[in-house]
Amino acid sequence: MGLSQADQIRLPLHRQTARRFKLMKRIVTLSLILAATLSLKSAQADEMAASNSAVAGASDTKHMGTAESASECNDMNAGEMVMMSSCLMPFGIMTGEAGKWMVGYQFTHEKMDGSLVGTDDISVSQILKQFPNAPTDMTMDMHMWMVMYAPTERLTLSAMIPYIRKEMNNVSVDGSRFVMRANGIGDLELRSAYLIFQTADKRHQLLLNGGIGVPTGSIDEEMDGFRVDYCMQPGSGTVSLQPGLTYLGQTTSWSWGADFKATVRLGRNDHNYRFGNRYESRAWIMRQLTSWLTISTGLNSAVWENIEGADPDLDLMMEQTTDPNLQGGKRLDAAFGLTFCPGMACCHGGQCCSAGQKFLDGQQLFVEGRLPIIQSLDGPELENSWTINIAWQWMF
Repeated sequence: MGLSQADQIRLPLHRQTARRFKLMKRIVTLSLILAATLSLKSAQADEMAASNSAVAGASDTKHMGTAESASECNDMNAGEMVMMSSCLMPFGIMTGEAGKWMVGYQFTHEKMDGSLVGTDDISVSQILKQFPNAPTDMTMDMHMWMVMYAPTERLTLSAMIPYIRKEMNNVSVDGSRFVMRANGIGDLELRSAYLIFQTADKRHQLLLNGGIGVPTGSIDEEMDGFRVDYCMQPGSGTVSLQPGLTYLGQTTSWSWGADFKATVRLGRNDHNYRFGNRYESRAWIMRQLTSWLTISTGLNSAVWENIEGADPDLDLMMEQTTDPNLQGGKRLDAAFGLTFCPGMACCHGGQCCSAGQKFLDGQQLFVEGRLPIIQSLDGPELENSWTINIAWQWMF
């Protein structure tokens, strides 16, 4: 009909249902393709293992030394795989590596477009009946640096700090448009993970996690002399506790796991508010396709509460993003990823590695995309459209 976004009305129920069905169909299709790929690769790996076993049994003894040496240089050692192969680990998890360091970098891009009240779409024109301004879409870019150290095989310590850039497009009731921008260092996170249980073969592990969020990020960002909205501030202004639990399971070429993390805010910041507590969980399964490539899929969920208190410099009647009671929600995402481990085929002794292999040994590259399956927001509140994570880490 050629209507502008500000003139749109609430989407009919059948259109909402059709859109969600289309998204679910896409996710199911991707999952089936992934499952078929994993099954095919698993069958190929089993066939190859059986073939190698037969060849090894028929080989002459004087050739066995040479064959084993070549195998060590070109294939993964099964014993090392049982020791929780790093190529079958999600980003930022390190266990059983006493004395090792890990440094890492992660880039996250998140896109939000349109608003929800509960699970229902609400148009900009509907929002402008409640507020003089309304956000139409928002992007968030985060650059996070991480360093980890394992003083023992059971204990891992880590620190991470992000740099965050946010941009939100808005429309006013008179039809004018403006862009709100903010950027800065986020809150520092200091974490620890302790191995509280593992089976004798080390295929199953349970980690107890603990952390503290330090309010190094700003809550004073302004634009044109006015303080930007809650969701635009790079920091929280409060100390937070971050308890959690992680389960890891692994076979030679498969791994799976689940974890839970809470962010519990303490007190109020200098502007008399605190962000709501946040609870996150995820479950994943990974399959190593080659010595240098792993594919993964999983589910990520998050629940976050409304803001307690209010910033006196923000008018809660100005926009949905300035109302502390319209900031909570919950979401379930489907995740699909690839992990590249170019140094995994390298002999750890170094005697049969090229200079390039030695340089890449311990380095990994992660690529992950997320699509929301369902969202329920205490809105009107901007809904997530998609998220992509690209990360690199190096253990040495």
